[in-house]
Amino acid sequence: MRKTPLAPLLMGLCFCSFNYASTDIDDLTIKFSGFASVVTGATTDSDDSMVVESSGLNQTIYTQDAEFEPESTAGLQANAALENGLSVVFQFVARGVEEWGVETEWAYIGYEISESSRINTGRLRLPLYMYSDFLEVGYAYPWIRPPTTVYNGAPSSFDGITYLYNRYLGDWELNTQLTSDFNTVHGANATLVYDWLSFRFTYLESKISAGPPVIVNAAWDLYELGLLPEIDDIDEILVRNEKVEFYGLGVKFEYGNYFVLTEYTEAHFQQGWIPDSENYYISAGMSFGDFLVHLTYGENESKSEYENLGLPPVATEEVPAIIAAGVSPADFGTYFPAANITKGFFDDQASKYTNITLGLRYDFHPSAALKFEVTYHEDDLYDPNAVVAVSPSELDPDGYYTDTPDKFTGQDDSLGKGDATLFNIGIDVVF
Repeated sequence: MRKTPLAPLLMGLCFCSFNYASTDIDDLTIKFSGFASVVTGATTDSDDSMVVESSGLNQTIYTQDAEFEPESTAGLQANAALENGLSVVFQFVARGVEEWGVETEWAYIGYEISESSRINTGRLRLPLYMYSDFLEVGYAYPWIRPPTTVYNGAPSSFDGITYLYNRYLGDWELNTQLTSDFNTVHGANATLVYDWLSFRFTYLESKISAGPPVIVNAAWDLYELGLLPEIDDIDEILVRNEKVEFYGLGVKFEYGNYFVLTEYTEAHFQQGWIPDSENYYISAGMSFGDFLVHLTYGENESKSEYENLGLPPVATEEVPAIIAAGVSPADFGTYFPAANITKGFFDDQASKYTNITLGLRYDFHPSAALKFEVTYHEDDLYDPNAVVAVSPSELDPDGYYTDTPDKFTGQDDSLGKGDATLFNIGIDVVF
């Protein structure tokens, strides 16, 4: 691999230091840069499928049928540099998973207050992770996608303001960033860099409203019918302008031909059905010539909020007996405790899985890289023989759950559940 220090490379991406076209209009200079990734992949078995979230916004699924749409992207960025420290930046991204519709990821005005401080306002990246500014720019990182155990669904952009400040503390460089939308989003992050070692700390809080997924509809129906006696207020379940706190820690070691990189994150929700999560990954690699080989291990865990809400215990073993007795869906609630009806939805929000990725990157061109990866995904919560509890409204007239042909005899076998092995090939280009 042509050795390029990672930090300067990422700063180059941010400030468009690639080859560009330049247009001068009086005192205005507009610089253009771009990036593209073409990725294909498939699982090894016809019964396997795997969820990936390539941008933090889109949940996409690979099956045994090779596809190009899930993670292929293209982007164009324009930087307009005005006089006296003023600038305007736009970034437009098109994704295959969204049928190549163009979205605006960056659209902000920046002002350089001094050599060490800057303010940006408009549509900006939400700075949650070490690679938040470069989520779509596959060329900027060794993998085909940032590890999904951590980069797993948080929004990537927001409308607001950021203040950036940097200074040296002896031999350490400190970069700090304050983030706010003056409404629901407030946060800060700091990065300490010493030659080959860097640390990143992140805190962000926000308020969200989520719904109405089927769990909210079902819980509301049960509450209205008085079937959730342990819940005094339906707002304990619903997510209405609830506070969420995000914590992140990243460490990067890059020395000679070797690198070790890890990120750990936690998300805590004040209340409601959305589970808290704890996630991490550790990745290590070695370069030799134009090649880079890497290995990544990561875990993601989100626990069901059912017990935390003080809901009663359930007895799901009753379900097959009720079905076998010929009870119609209309009378299901009479025989089946309300707790059983609800718990299935809460448990479906939980996750616990492990990803192990082995990859190879080949820089065959100064502005392009070819990547190969194999990922083993182990779903620790998936049990094909588990009994599933669902709302009566999800049963058809014959007593079947609408999403599976099994009459509560097995877990919903929808896409993205269970263990899987995924192969990917991708090409990343910057220009």
